[in-house]
Amino acid sequence: MGTSERREREKAERREAIVDAAEVVFVRDGYAASTMGLIANEAEVSKGTLYLYFESKDDLRGAIAERWLGLLIDRLRPKLEVAKTGIDGVAAVLEAYDEHFAATPRHCRMTISWLAGDGPPGITRSFESHRRRVAEVVTLVVGQLVRGQEDGTVRQDVNPGLVAMELWGSFLGVQLILQNREHVEARSPMSIAWDELPETFRRIKLDGLRAQPAQPSEEER
Repeated sequence: MGTSERREREKAERREAIVDAAEVVFVRDGYAASTMGLIANEAEVSKGTLYLYFESKDDLRGAIAERWLGLLIDRLRPKLEVAKTGIDGVAAVLEAYDEHFAATPRHCRMTISWLAGDGPPGITRSFESHRRRVAEVVTLVVGQLVRGQEDGTVRQDVNPGLVAMELWGSFLGVQLILQNREHVEARSPMSIAWDELPETFRRIKLDGLRAQPAQPSEEER
């Protein structure tokens, strides 16, 4: 490996380390209380070095969203390629969501806090980046729902766009419960089989979307 290639690799590795550090700080302190100084300290770089890579914490937030959603899309595509029907594709989406959130719990907390309002106000570059990537995910999910309506495995009376957004939102709700398990458990009047919650969620959603066999007419009975 030549000198220039090594420098580019080191630069990319440092950028990733800075993004990791920003994610830690945003989750630990909240976006509003986070500063570029705190992020530089967490990344163990000078503020000057940090600004060589990112102009603001909003840019860092955009980089985090871009990376995380890009990895989710990379996880989704191979599963969708082997799905035989539309409803199988929807099942693959929910499976990919589960796997991705389990692999990136820190970002899951950050996503939920962002949706709760802990983020930059208005339309910023990070917001646009996040929205663009979420749109890619939603488009993939909508595609499977439409495919299912065409192949007869998904109900005809559902709106694919609304369902795709509802699946994303309700999945985040399940993750919020799981990440606050101790608090929920302390307030719940019943025992909860936590390990079964993700599978129960997937089954309920899929059963609700799955097309039912046509009933025979009076003449056919």
